[in-house]
Amino acid sequence: MFAADHEELKVKLKNNARFRGHVSNIVSADNLGNKVWGGAFWEIRESFSEPGSADRLLAASWVAWKPTDPKSDLFIGFANQLIETDRLQSGGQHIDHIKTILRSRGLEI
Repeated sequence: MFAADHEELKVKLKNNARFRGHVSNIVSADNLGNKVWGGAFWEIRESFSEPGSADRLLAASWVAWKPTDPKSDLFIGFANQLIETDRLQSGGQHIDHIKTILRSRGLEI
């Protein structure tokens, strides 16, 4: 395991961590969001009938996401990218569930 000897790098993916406020810079997004996004991604992955489909959605969303507005909320921006990518990949089959998961973690989308 990559982080076997580095407790500070480990993230428990099954968690109830919540988003807290507006984040507009990548350093804050990384510091504040890793546990929350990890938990949300894991929950999304578990909700798909085929986990590989969720993995493809998350990977494609990450590659496609190109934030350009320095004042925009990066968490909201990536959530919107997830939704758009699901719309393109599966006709929006998972959008309601993705929104429910992210809203339950405090993201206002």
